[in-house]
Amino acid sequence: MAQVPNLKRIIKEDFSPDDQQLVDKLAFPINSFFEQTRQAFDGQIDFTNMSNLGLATFSVNVDANGNPNTTTQVRSSIGTSVIGVICISAINTTTPGAFVNSYPFVSITNSGTGILSVNNVTGLTANENYTLTVLLVG
Repeated sequence: MAQVPNLKRIIKEDFSPDDQQLVDKLAFPINSFFEQTRQAFDGQIDFTNMSNLGLATFSVNVDANGNPNTTTQVRSSIGTSVIGVICISAINTTTPGAFVNSYPFVSITNSGTGILSVNNVTGLTANENYTLTVLLVG
């Protein structure tokens, strides 16, 4: 993995006296941007500052084919159209401690209004309630 480069701040004294007034005006916003960008790439990138990803949690109960027994919708927290959903947690709330049969795959329809319709979820035990936490990818 690439290392985040060291930052050399812009200091007006590094420039000729004729240029120092202009450099002084430019240095603060440029140095601030450099510092914030370096901090972000130094292990500070998370879901709150990645605008094209988001998390959502919803409850679902499916039939033997993985179709939801009731209409299941999820509100998207990202500013773009959702192109995919990755399940990162599946908790059986009917039988606590029971595990999923296989990795849950969630099929959705994106209405374009920020509401996702859950069409199918594979890997869950039929007629049991689950709370799923998913990563929304835009």
